[in-house]
Amino acid sequence: QIPQVEPHAADKDTMGGFDASLRVAGDAQPIEARLEIDAGRLRLRAADQMIGDWPIKDLDFHRIGQGFRAIIEGEEVLLDIADPHSFEHALGLNQPPAPKRDFDRLNRTLVAILSRVDRTLAGAEKRYGPLLPRWVFTRRMAGLLALGMVLMLVFPGVASTVLLAVGFTTVVFGAVVYTDNSLAAKVLPGRTTAVHVLIAGVAIVVLGFLVAVIAR
Repeated sequence: QIPQVEPHAADKDTMGGFDASLRVAGDAQPIEARLEIDAGRLRLRAADQMIGDWPIKDLDFHRIGQGFRAIIEGEEVLLDIADPHSFEHALGLNQPPAPKRDFDRLNRTLVAILSRVDRTLAGAEKRYGPLLPRWVFTRRMAGLLALGMVLMLVFPGVASTVLLAVGFTTVVFGAVVYTDNSLAAKVLPGRTTAVHVLIAGVAIVVLGFLVAVIAR
């Protein structure tokens, strides 16, 4: 049987309760009981006695038809509640699911994507780092490449014109710094060399021509 406890003084001022018929599994006859819910706790009274006082989070309630099945201190208890819907609401069993937090989900997705990008860039730098400038393996460059790909797909004509203009400008700049080592040392960042600039310019020009052909 469920152990009885002495009533507390605070039990006299409960905020509300529910009438129920209570039957411990195995017993044939139910008994009239009073269930009181207040401040996250459930108090059970029967025959004018306090039967127990427990935190709701420690109890296991399940709806069965118009009543409830509960595990209280290891005992299986069957309850027939006069107002099952209100009782279920008071227990928090029929609370609607919390709304999806789209912003948090988007933020987690973005973090996962950036982590993958960082791992890819780190692997590329480990393999090709001695051959290319460090700025090539940055998020900014990856973002520019992604933006360029989108522009080439959506506006191939405009993208080809921009690529050709940037490519020729880069080639000219590369040629200038190639002939002046002191200027190259002043204006080129990190491990960037004039050869890197020339190669990048030629690659951009070729890509511009390819996009122009595709756009036609």
